[in-house]
Amino acid sequence: MKTTRQFMNVLLLSILMTAPIINAQATGTAPSDSTTKPNSFEVGLYMGNDWTVNIMLAIYQPKQVVVTLRDANNAILYRDYLKKASKSHHLKFKFNESETGQYQFEISDGRQTIVRKVEVVDMPAIQSQRYIVYGPQIGQ
Repeated sequence: MKTTRQFMNVLLLSILMTAPIINAQATGTAPSDSTTKPNSFEVGLYMGNDWTVNIMLAIYQPKQVVVTLRDANNAILYRDYLKKASKSHHLKFKFNESETGQYQFEISDGRQTIVRKVEVVDMPAIQSQRYIVYGPQIGQ
């Protein structure tokens, strides 16, 4: 039952994470002139094994990028100032012991900000379980 529950939790979390990832948009201050500057970084977010959320960052301009994780109350749970020299970063966040609720990743370089939301949901198992019990051998 525990593995079924864990499977259902992981399945639901991955489904819930897919919708915000598809609809996520970069926000920030747009330049006033008609020529827009290219993005200084891109973000990829995907579900890993054991309630792990992976963030891949591709940085195109040598600017410091800040990764912040907030909970539903907007409290900062994690903040990291990434090195300017690196062109790519891979971060892992484990949610296996986190509370049920909505979390928000905010990735920013001061000009461009990308926000991705993750929701941790604890669902009861809905699948019935059957067991086979073997008894002692009877006669020969």
